Order: sequence, then structure tokens, then C-alpha cells
Amino acid sequence: ASKEETYEKRDEKGPIPATKGDIFQIRLILPPPF
Repeated sequence: ASKEETYEKRDEKGPIPATKGDIFQIRLILPPPF
């Protein structure tokens, strides 16, 4: 049961950090907007 709960929490918080990771990758690929 504890493992299932951790998976559920990861699923909920998973998509949020994933989007942030994509943004960071885009920043690394594209030059800074300065």
C-alpha cells in the first residue's frame, strides 16, 4: 500500500516537474532572451 501511495504522489507531482524540465531544456537549447 505504501508503494502505491508513493506512485500516486509521483503521478500527481510528476507532470509538474516534467514541464519545468522541458522549459530548462529549451533554455539550454535556445539562447537567452537577453
